[in-house]
Amino acid sequence: MRFEITLPLTHRFNDHSRITFSLEDGQKPIIFEEGIHYLDGENGAGKSTFLSILSLLSGSVGKAAGDESGKIKYGREAYADQKFDYLKAAEIRENDFCIFSQDVFFLPGLTIKENYRILNRMNDAGGFPSDKYASSLSGGEQQERFIRILLQENKKVWFLDEPFNNLDQRNRQRFWELLKTSYSESPKIIFLIDHGMSNIAENNEHFILYTSLRVSSQNREDDPAFLKIYSIQEPIKFLEGLAVGTKKHPN
Repeated sequence: MRFEITLPLTHRFNDHSRITFSLEDGQKPIIFEEGIHYLDGENGAGKSTFLSILSLLSGSVGKAAGDESGKIKYGREAYADQKFDYLKAAEIRENDFCIFSQDVFFLPGLTIKENYRILNRMNDAGGFPSDKYASSLSGGEQQERFIRILLQENKKVWFLDEPFNNLDQRNRQRFWELLKTSYSESPKIIFLIDHGMSNIAENNEHFILYTSLRVSSQNREDDPAFLKIYSIQEPIKFLEGLAVGTKKHPN
């Protein structure tokens, strides 16, 4: 599986607000295949919006955003273009996408274990160790259990938008260890946003700049932001380094 994105790509929030991602040298596709892709940019550079567009969590793209608004193709399906198929898009997201946004969500009225069973389509939650309700847990505890649920989903594409909110050092390392194990067993397409890595991306051998997108909106026509996208080299080695300790990034 792979993503093929034809730029410029426009996302419309409402009748008066939109954001456009484009390349300096004009319209051409960019491609994301198996591996880890790190998104970096200042606040307002559209990192979370870009992931929301790809993962179908946000917006009006394709026909709803107007002509010449770009196209997103996943596998053989162009799910954001002039012939947008909402049912097909929902099916792709349900079957193939694991989405970890900045806000943790549990199905209300169910225990953590029941959420695990339903979200992973299991009749039995096995040894999953929590019979508590999410409302009885702290923000960090909720996020830790949510991560454990998601990392056991065998999905082809993962969207990780600031996965470390509320997590302590031990659980951050645990996250990377679980992600490394899952990736080793079944390589995936992973999109990652993490402000903590921003200061090492330009000088670390694992980060190779793939492309830089110009990000413009009504408020920034004359002063566009730029979204840098890095491809992570040797992803398993990279994840192993992070699992040792988030202060010991691979170099």
